[in-house]
Amino acid sequence: MSMGHIALFLPDLTGGGAERGMIHLARGLARRGHSVDLVLVQARGPLLAEVPDQVRLIELRSAGVLVSLRALARYLRRERPDALLSTLNTANVVAVYAARLARSGTRIVIRQANTLSRTLSASSGLHRPIRFLVRRAYPRADAVIAVSDGVARDLVELV
Repeated sequence: MSMGHIALFLPDLTGGGAERGMIHLARGLARRGHSVDLVLVQARGPLLAEVPDQVRLIELRSAGVLVSLRALARYLRRERPDALLSTLNTANVVAVYAARLARSGTRIVIRQANTLSRTLSASSGLHRPIRFLVRRAYPRADAVIAVSDGVARDLVELV
């Protein structure tokens, strides 16, 4: 018996910690009886082989994370998961706005894994638009998960 439909959103599976963590989470949720979709902007990366059989893989086939907004909104409107969990800054922003566009009632939970102010200060020229998008999007999420007290404090100061 399925307990709920949960979607996890990522750009792809080429990275490391965040992507591996979402695969572990998908596996654990599926084992507990949830219907789980792993929604990827592009189904690529060495971690694809680690996606459990009981997790449905959805590829949006978009050219990049920011341009996946409409495709993710279509997915949310069509599938209506109970919750969507995203991680990584740009994916988090897209998740929030896709949910607003879809009007599906899906709860949006975003995970912040890094000290965003430090990440933004290291990014050349992109910090202003990303900071603006984060400040606009993050407060509209249903929940924000920070992986540490330091990340939470930084996020509160930034947003």
